[in-house]
Amino acid sequence: MGFVGLVLSSPYRMQRIFGFMDPWSDPFGRGYQLSHALIAFGRGEWFGVGLGASVEKLLYLPEAHTDFLLAVIGEELGIRGGDRGDRAFSCWCCGHSPSGRQAVALERPYPALVAQGIGVWFGVQSFINMGVNMACCLPRASRFRS
Repeated sequence: MGFVGLVLSSPYRMQRIFGFMDPWSDPFGRGYQLSHALIAFGRGEWFGVGLGASVEKLLYLPEAHTDFLLAVIGEELGIRGGDRGDRAFSCWCCGHSPSGRQAVALERPYPALVAQGIGVWFGVQSFINMGVNMACCLPRASRFRS
């Protein structure tokens, strides 16, 4: 309820949400980043254009080295390379869980909570970032327009 209240209280927040829901309505304005991320994924296809051969990272996709790294990986290495990167990151995030269980077995609750908290924190943040990169919560009709 708080999120909805914050969005409805500011017109610029509402425009950002609507720009995310339909990036192709204003591809050079509010939907610029998301439309270029989708273009990068489209260029990459299954196997990518080659490591270092991404065009979108050359100032077309803002913050390509941080916020939209998955889009650049998807363009250079394709869907298969992006999937392998996602799996490796998931293994890294889930790797904190055994450390936390081992700390519980040694009766050390604080290190257990820290280890599991770090894994959950990075996992949730990466899940949100990957969803934004791939426009996962968009209706199908607005995701792909001809």
